[in-house]
Amino acid sequence: MTKREELIQLIDTGDEFNLFEADIRTFHWLRTNASRLFLRAAASNGIGGGNFAIALISLSRLDLLGQVYNILRDNIPSSGWDVINHTNCFKKIVKDSLTWGFNDTDLDTIWNSYRNYLTHMHFPKYPIKVFKEGLAKSIKVFYKKLEESDKPAFKINNSKDIVCNSDILFRDVKRTKLWMTEQLKAGKFSEDAIVNALGFIRK
Repeated sequence: MTKREELIQLIDTGDEFNLFEADIRTFHWLRTNASRLFLRAAASNGIGGGNFAIALISLSRLDLLGQVYNILRDNIPSSGWDVINHTNCFKKIVKDSLTWGFNDTDLDTIWNSYRNYLTHMHFPKYPIKVFKEGLAKSIKVFYKKLEESDKPAFKINNSKDIVCNSDILFRDVKRTKLWMTEQLKAGKFSEDAIVNALGFIRK
């Protein structure tokens, strides 16, 4: 297996990129296949839908993908890993792999308000709302609706409040991961950069 193939496989199936996806799927299954029992229990026991956890896990995964993408794109050696700017990594991978349509200032606000607060504080700076339009009675139908939806992962209203659609964010991170592997399969990035990225992931 070449180093390129190794990196593709790691991004596609490795624990570093996929370990917590099963936890997100658990919340989605509870809200779909097990919805009658779950929603009845949620109403009487103060159980949430997992949106906070889904947003945190999704942004953590996007953070790793962004760092790896920047190492690949700019061929950053190990001496530069400790000074990688996470906000810039987030902006670059979002602008290159997704169609959110935000400018740099908005992306700065989203990253600093959500990722930083979710990771370092006890509560996000702005609200996280559930994706109600896509609810379905099976997880298979739910994921089909997510793929078909044109809803954005984030919205910034006129008063500059930010709302995160955690399920759409989960979908968009999966799309970014697929985009990364497609770039690698298409021969993008140098072999040296790929070796650097593998070293970063496994450090």
